[in-house]
Amino acid sequence: EQEYTRYVNFFRKVYTECNVMTIKVKVSKLISELLTYGEKEQNEQIEPFVFNMLATALECFNNVDEGNLIEMLEMIIEMASYEAHPFKKYFNDIVKLVSQITNKKDYTVMNCQKIRELAFDVVVEIVEEIPGLFNKNENILKSFLNNLYMYALETSVNDNSSSSYNEWACSSMTATTSYSNVKTIFEDNVRFVYSVIDRLDSSLTPSYFIRVLSELITTLINKDNDYWKYI
Repeated sequence: EQEYTRYVNFFRKVYTECNVMTIKVKVSKLISELLTYGEKEQNEQIEPFVFNMLATALECFNNVDEGNLIEMLEMIIEMASYEAHPFKKYFNDIVKLVSQITNKKDYTVMNCQKIRELAFDVVVEIVEEIPGLFNKNENILKSFLNNLYMYALETSVNDNSSSSYNEWACSSMTATTSYSNVKTIFEDNVRFVYSVIDRLDSSLTPSYFIRVLSELITTLINKDNDYWKYI
């Protein structure tokens, strides 16, 4: 009990007084480990610091600190896979943060895909443990799926100078060709989105999820653009 009280005082001091991001990240890591492996009664003192962990991730994002942002996202995913409930009360804020992270496209080349996909994984990991967060909030689910599909539709298929575009445009498809014989081109982000949809399908109420997904696809098809070609 006394040891945890010292932890709490130390965490509060770091988050309120320390300006060194690396230290905040290390403290967040310690909090995630305590919440994952600690006793439930004792963890009640530490759970409020989950908000500070999320604020640290946001600060990394705002400061374009990609290395620490990756570490924070990986940490949240790992913690959620063991104990997601501390994130429940902050879920709406988490979805907003993930939306900010995934909509940003000007990360360094080596980190861009990793950061955005880790951010999507944060939400999916939490929802797999607590499906009601999406099952009971259709608007948030729709918003998340829309961002997910927009990410998939950023494939180089939309770039007519790319090899993937040429594969699509110069396929052997003719009036007599069966669609079953046409090669499907999966780029990395499309493959990732397929895996996320599959995970959500396994976690959420099937009829509800299929309806929301169908409505989103219909909306995309009806938009005045070429997205329908790649859905």
